[in-house]
Amino acid sequence: MNKDFWIKFLYVTHIPVTIFWFALFVVPTSIWPYRMDFQFWYALWLVGGQVTWGVLMFRKLQSICPMTTVMQLLRGYDLKDKRNYEHGFIAEFFEDMRFPISRKGTSILLNVSFVIIVLQYFFLV
Repeated sequence: MNKDFWIKFLYVTHIPVTIFWFALFVVPTSIWPYRMDFQFWYALWLVGGQVTWGVLMFRKLQSICPMTTVMQLLRGYDLKDKRNYEHGFIAEFFEDMRFPISRKGTSILLNVSFVIIVLQYFFLV
């Protein structure tokens, strides 16, 4: 299997992870009573893993996806290249759909949604 296959595989793998993050907001607790518990731990696992990756690999206290790092390495970007740690899948995805959103905009969206998830967990569960 060649590099292009693995780049596409990692790209496509991001899609369900990202959709699931946001789709959980619309699942009523009457259908899934422990949805907020699950969503909190799911989000904490993702954000915690990405922040840990950012600190260990890049010495930066920011959320950096390991899958994106591997994808960017396969594209030929050096680990120290800022396109490796300043790149975001959501921004790339929307750009591919001809609806560009900045990396900063997607970071704000993810951070706000994470805060909402945490607040739901601590105040509504």
